[in-house]
Amino acid sequence: MTEGAGLVERFVGVGVGAYDQARHVALPHAVPDVTAFAQLLGAGFVRTVLADPDEGAVRAGLRGLAGGQSGGVLVLLWAGHGIGSPSGLRLLACDSGSGPAEGVGAADVAGYCAASGASQLLLILDTCFSGEGLSAATVAAEVLQQLPLEANRLWVGVLTSCMAVETAQDGLLGERLRALLASGPADPVLRLRWSVHNRLIRGDDLCDALIKEWRDDRQSPQFLGRGSALWMMPNPLFDAGAPEQVVEHLLRAARGGAREEEQSWFTGRTAQVNQVVGWVRARRPGVYVVTGSAGTGKSAITGRVVSLSNPHERGRLLTEGGSWEHEDPGERSVQAHVHARGLRVDQAAELIAGQLVACGVLAAQESRRNAAELIGQLQRVVEAGADAPVVVVDGLDESRGEAFALAEELVLRLSRFAVVVVSTRDLPRLGGGAGLVSTLDPDGAGIDLDAPDVLEGTRRDVVDYVAARLAGVDPAMDPAMVAAQVGAGIAAEHGGTGRPFLLARLVADQLSAVPVDTQSPGWGDRVAGSVEQAFDNDLAAISAPSGIQLPGGGHVAVARVLLAALTRGYGAGLPEEEWLAIANTADTPIGDVDRDGLSWLLDQLGRYIVQDGEGGSAVYRMAHQSLADHIRAPFRTSYRQVFDPAAPAITAALASLYRARLDTGQEAERPAYLWRYLWRHAADAGPDGVDMLRHLADGHRPLVPDVASAGLLTAERFREWGYRQQALGATEEAVGLYRELAATKPAFLP
Repeated sequence: MTEGAGLVERFVGVGVGAYDQARHVALPHAVPDVTAFAQLLGAGFVRTVLADPDEGAVRAGLRGLAGGQSGGVLVLLWAGHGIGSPSGLRLLACDSGSGPAEGVGAADVAGYCAASGASQLLLILDTCFSGEGLSAATVAAEVLQQLPLEANRLWVGVLTSCMAVETAQDGLLGERLRALLASGPADPVLRLRWSVHNRLIRGDDLCDALIKEWRDDRQSPQFLGRGSALWMMPNPLFDAGAPEQVVEHLLRAARGGAREEEQSWFTGRTAQVNQVVGWVRARRPGVYVVTGSAGTGKSAITGRVVSLSNPHERGRLLTEGGSWEHEDPGERSVQAHVHARGLRVDQAAELIAGQLVACGVLAAQESRRNAAELIGQLQRVVEAGADAPVVVVDGLDESRGEAFALAEELVLRLSRFAVVVVSTRDLPRLGGGAGLVSTLDPDGAGIDLDAPDVLEGTRRDVVDYVAARLAGVDPAMDPAMVAAQVGAGIAAEHGGTGRPFLLARLVADQLSAVPVDTQSPGWGDRVAGSVEQAFDNDLAAISAPSGIQLPGGGHVAVARVLLAALTRGYGAGLPEEEWLAIANTADTPIGDVDRDGLSWLLDQLGRYIVQDGEGGSAVYRMAHQSLADHIRAPFRTSYRQVFDPAAPAITAALASLYRARLDTGQEAERPAYLWRYLWRHAADAGPDGVDMLRHLADGHRPLVPDVASAGLLTAERFREWGYRQQALGATEEAVGLYRELAATKPAFLP
């Protein structure tokens, strides 16, 4: 189950419930606990369970672990009797006596497990006095350091059922472990780590959740971890079809608060949703554009149709009594949905192709699909009689300089054989010519949310939305008065096009948490009049963390750095580890932030952050590009500064993270974010970034195409500002690499 398909995931369970000596009381839960835990790990693990073994069988089994793997995962669970001794905790087999030298030493068990070669090692000791076995973590760590594995990717964790001076209740730890592996934790912040978007959980997440949610005073579990934890075991909450969610709403739902009914987001806009549904139902190939200013609800309209197509979201809406005035597109009516944020043509094609494979439109293939392959394969399928699939491309304008390439090289060509629904702001073309919307459709957008009649409808929808969201929140707050003020402000701001739905959501979230008394003087001053004001108010009011050590600079400064790092992400967003790697680059003045710091930020400012999934991992991004631009002004290239000066440090941090993962034996494709987007960060850094990527590819040949892609993008940026000689050198290297690749992989010929 680890991130590398070639690595071994092994479980060894030792359950001793029956003993030869009458002085050792029988433990009826020991063997069943071990067996049940093994089953919950899933078929991906090689499982060995020793039921009531003698000392000889235990030692033989442990010796058999030595040198059996290089990297990967090993989980050991021992349930039975344990005794303290001068040499440390002794674990008793069925034939063990009660003397200080009886049984098997916990330190010996740790040594055998570490000698297996696993780079991620979790020992769970469910015995009396097991807290004495925490020292086994040190033993295992020392053994691991002697093995030919990358030191900064090794992790050892020891979880014990009680302290060194306590006895353990038979079955108590096993029951809680099974509950976690079956249902996950109850704590809202912990559930962010056990996200429905994460295919796997880390060993320290399992142990952390057990310790933090332990509620039995008969014993006190202990945990000690050493090293750098990676993904280890299946996440019971994983749902491949789960939609993106605003983090604050995830936390509120996990804490038992009322979840906003989805239909309240779509008060009004019936005509626009119906129009998109009509495009989907008709299945006529072509490009269908939804446009409008930032925050006018483009993504909400197309996203509504995607949600009702998604079986998971559709089922939730129906279960919660959802109803809607607009037409129903039908379950599985949308075959692919991609966020264009930061994507290039072939990346977007690969993501679309993956979804078309998952829904049975295209056949699977081992190699990446580029745009030409995707379009050719789809053409053959459709011409053979299949229905044209529906593809939704969200935020084409957010593709960071690639919008026109995506439009011309992918969307327009794909639209000959697919229904392609695009939500985007209009963009001018550098050097003149047709803008983005005209490029997609010379006749104009199918839906223009900036049209005067639509804007007036939008204002009414916002008023209704705010009133519905605030109804019943506080007797002193009149929802209609607040809604009227928000509506008036939206009508006045930028002619009514100033991100009305984004502002409405933020105001409703803020006032749901901290209501205003609409009878008090000046109450309107406490209602944000712009997205930026709403954010700045919330940022200034965040609370310093309790029990979490943050680096220097003050908690508001730390929050700003973390949010600025989040704006650097590509695709659907940044996974936790990549987010931290960027935030902790040498250019940031705050020092190191850890996962607890991220949890604090998500808890404090979750209404501005979306959790999504990509490549089997939970990822995070700002809730809107305009928020990202407010937090960190986007870098603009110039003749004097062609490449972003902050990008080399970011690329170096991410390349180091990637190298460490690859050195543990993971396949290059498994760290999905780095596989898909490291080359973009390298291109942002220019020749220095390409050098870093080239050095990484020297030992990992699957990354060679990324070196070529980064080189071509670097050449484009040089050429844009007249640096023709530099552009020529970068292009020549890229062409040489592509020719070499095409000799054995025809997909690279285009």
